[in-house]
Amino acid sequence: MFSIHQPGGIKINFCSSLQGKLCLAITSAVAILIIGYALLAYNELKSDLFNTAQETLEAQVLPPVHHSKIEQAANKQELQQRAFLLTSTLSLHGVNCVVYDSQGRLLSTFSDNKPAWKPQYRVQQNSFQIENGQINQPLQLVYIIPLKNPEDYNSGYIVAWSSLGHVIKSLQTEGIFLLAGGLLVLFLTFFLIYILTAVILNPLNNLVNTSRAVAANDLTARAPVTNTHDELAYLTAVFNQMLEGLQDSFDAREQALNLVRKNVADISHELRSPLTSINGYIDVLRRGAVTEPIEQERVYSSIKREISRLSRLLDNLLTLARLDSRLSCEKYPVDIADLIKESARRAELLDPERKIKVEIEKDCIIQGEGERLQQMMNNLVDNALYHSGREAAITLGCKRDGNQIRIWVKDNGKGINEQELPFVFERFWRSPSSSSTRGSGLGLSIVKAVVENHGGQIEVQSTLNKGTNFIITIPAHNYNF
Repeated sequence: MFSIHQPGGIKINFCSSLQGKLCLAITSAVAILIIGYALLAYNELKSDLFNTAQETLEAQVLPPVHHSKIEQAANKQELQQRAFLLTSTLSLHGVNCVVYDSQGRLLSTFSDNKPAWKPQYRVQQNSFQIENGQINQPLQLVYIIPLKNPEDYNSGYIVAWSSLGHVIKSLQTEGIFLLAGGLLVLFLTFFLIYILTAVILNPLNNLVNTSRAVAANDLTARAPVTNTHDELAYLTAVFNQMLEGLQDSFDAREQALNLVRKNVADISHELRSPLTSINGYIDVLRRGAVTEPIEQERVYSSIKREISRLSRLLDNLLTLARLDSRLSCEKYPVDIADLIKESARRAELLDPERKIKVEIEKDCIIQGEGERLQQMMNNLVDNALYHSGREAAITLGCKRDGNQIRIWVKDNGKGINEQELPFVFERFWRSPSSSSTRGSGLGLSIVKAVVENHGGQIEVQSTLNKGTNFIITIPAHNYNF
């Protein structure tokens, strides 16, 4: 039995393969049908040939028998005379015939080849029998006619027979034809089924090849989808969707790993600067390079400032970690207008000379975490204070827009370069064109994380020398009474 070679050196026995099982199953079913048809056709032909032989023999024998009036013989001598006339007449017509009396004694014959049949029991009516011929002779069809005298008792038998050689030869020829034709049909059936199953099952081979490619770390491999709209096409489409999901998962994992590496590098850089400063100040104090109380106090203040910077950085990192993990927290109705007012008062304290404008409407309630939302507003205001320019005015506002609450913090300051807009929410990113060195580059990242944790979206619009506008959209709180 031959084998199917698959990519990768694997051999699959044909009989064990799905294609082999289908071919053998269908071919076996066709073989059963062919055998059944052949048997029916053979038996039908056999019956027809034997019936024809019987009708022919009967048509040859009965007319001479009736014409001889052998049944009307008055005595044994007359019976023997009429039997002689009958056998001679049939012999002239090429029919083998013998006549027996009621005791089975031969009365007359013109044939050297007598049938094997003997009148060992009484036959009441005309009948046919098939008997073996002599050595090297075919079967014989024997026609037995009982003779009844006027007193209605059996006075003898007429036995006529003919060779069935032509019938046997016809049956043998038909048998050979049916056998050869059946084998040819089976071969063609197997060949056609093999071709058809190879075409039908080709999508499975494509799935195997694609799976091997994926196993070899080629996540871009996809199985070709056919236009047959059958189960295999559907399976191929679902398989490709699964691969798309796997590739997306691996891409997301790779992006996450790259982000972790980048964050680790950024955090290391952010921590190195204050730690280096603190180490330098401590070294100065340890060497006694600063002896004046005023100078020492200045060094202590610098150390405290760097420690505060480290503390804020760690607080921001912990906040982002908590927001990234999306840990469940208690949410309650929060009035955004109150948060905006608080952020505006804080901005006035940080920069009393800055013009702060508040635009708020009623019913700006969302379901959220008040502390994080307040931090979101403060970070946006701090960003405007430190990067818009001393002369820029800042506007804070909110309004209800259907089922959404729209929040904005805008200024008319320096604006942001168009090429830098896609990076403003990235962690530890600072604009190269910014003159301010305040902050750790995490403020706007925290803003975006807070917005997304509340099911909202944030966008930034900015034009150089005209200002920047941060717009937040968060689902409004629905009151259920």
